[in-house]
Amino acid sequence: MRSFPYRPLILENPDIVIGTPSRLMQVLRSGFLSLKHLRCIVVDEADLIFTFGHEAEIRDLRTYLPQKIQAILMSATLDDTSKIIRRYLVKHANWVRVELPDEAFLPGDNQLTQYIISAEDEDKYAILIALFKLRIVRGKTLIFTNSVDRCYKLRLFLDEFGIRAALLNSELPVKSRSHIIDQFNRGLYDYLLATDESQADHNTPSSEVSNKSSKRIRHRDTEYGVSRGIDFQMVSNVINFDFPPTPILYVHRVGRTARADQMGTALSFVSKAEESRLVDVEALLNPSGAAVVKPGVANEKNVASSVFRPYQFRLSEVDGFKYRAADVMRHITRKVVREARLKEIKIELLNSERLKGYFQDHIPDLEALRHDKPLKHIAQPHLKDVPDYLVPQSLKALMPSSFQGRKTSARWKRRNLHTDDKSKTSSIDPKKRLHVKHKQARKRKSQNPLFSFRRKKSKVG
Repeated sequence: MRSFPYRPLILENPDIVIGTPSRLMQVLRSGFLSLKHLRCIVVDEADLIFTFGHEAEIRDLRTYLPQKIQAILMSATLDDTSKIIRRYLVKHANWVRVELPDEAFLPGDNQLTQYIISAEDEDKYAILIALFKLRIVRGKTLIFTNSVDRCYKLRLFLDEFGIRAALLNSELPVKSRSHIIDQFNRGLYDYLLATDESQADHNTPSSEVSNKSSKRIRHRDTEYGVSRGIDFQMVSNVINFDFPPTPILYVHRVGRTARADQMGTALSFVSKAEESRLVDVEALLNPSGAAVVKPGVANEKNVASSVFRPYQFRLSEVDGFKYRAADVMRHITRKVVREARLKEIKIELLNSERLKGYFQDHIPDLEALRHDKPLKHIAQPHLKDVPDYLVPQSLKALMPSSFQGRKTSARWKRRNLHTDDKSKTSSIDPKKRLHVKHKQARKRKSQNPLFSFRRKKSKVG
């Protein structure tokens, strides 16, 4: 039998053992762990246990459990799966269901502020880049999309504007994903793009899933789920770039912020096609039947009774960003997105497998490994800067002094530098300046072998 890495820890008879069902069964079958004196078993994310393919392990686990035991099933949402788990774990027992009130799915308005922005897909990119470049959104931010392709498309878009962001998806190796989350929690980068595509598939009706093209089905980790079960620390903002397909998925996404009595903000883009999803979320979070705040059509009465607030944002004020965003998006084609996906997967596989042993002995190099580097060469460096004319008048007074009067064009810099040089040399005598030019020209000519070759040859002859 292969050496079991956790054997020394198990032999210490710990009071608490944490693990996945498959790993727990591996330990039990090896004989290293006995559950004879077990008093309590806790199943977290109980509604996803079978989805992740652990039904056989849960069923076999019963043979190792004592007769008298307390079982606790935990999840933000419990469905019929929990009934099957209950039968597997404890056949004859009295079960008590403890639920928080519906309004407690998420923290209250005094801790979590939920905004909505009405925007179609072509406007989302311009608004998002304006929020970032004008520093309206600050702090550690999670940005969710509904597919891996959309995630990479957004990553490439942000790269063009000089905004560094890391990316999480189910195709990356587990070690790479863990390292990305660890660096994000330690504050190495503020923006993390994520997709919960696998969870969206689990929450989408099978008829809808079956209609998806088989070409889009890729090899990915079935246990991947970024909107729940991951300890993201000190997240200030959650942005739903794509509105989640189900209310439960919205709860899990937004629940990544405003944790442990910390303040948080959730900002969701809602297109006309997604307004029905917004109604479903409002019905879940606000079961009192209050009117839903529709983006752009809100009144004071509806705003007061709704969990959502319309984000006051006039698209006309960021027309300059809109033109820039449209120009960038024309270059981010499907081919570019596909190449970016393949490039990053290859890089992360290399970091995860070939260098695994090296990083174990060279911790500083592991610390220096970053996951937010641009995926492709940035051809338009001027997009990184925000000139004065792009800053709305209403924000100029609030912007840092470094933004005031900024002239960032490379052409402007060259022109002004040239002007400065001319002003400095204008005081020199014209005859002296001409003499210096001729002297420099003769020196360059003498050092050029194409000009001096004939003269040297004649001297030799």
